[in-house]
Amino acid sequence: KPQSETNAIREEKRRGEEIKEDKKEIFNSWLLYRKEIKKEIKASSTIDSLIKKFNAETLIKCKSVVNASIENNYQGLFWDNHKGNKINKPSKITF
Repeated sequence: KPQSETNAIREEKRRGEEIKEDKKEIFNSWLLYRKEIKKEIKASSTIDSLIKKFNAETLIKCKSVVNASIENNYQGLFWDNHKGNKINKPSKITF
């Protein structure tokens, strides 16, 4: 297992709420991606919020949102841009 995955799982168990089993892989892929782009999530409050959000959403939505963010080199997850199985990219404003 990647080091960040081990640390994230250990940390979530310490705090109480755990990511649902079916979402652990996609959750950990997001944490690993953030580490790879040198934007590692370290704040426990941020991890707590992510766990709650992942647990509240469907597995399909979680995968779609995470994969779209990784594919587009985003630093964040854009849950509101998700429509069914399609991600609506934020529109670019040109002047």
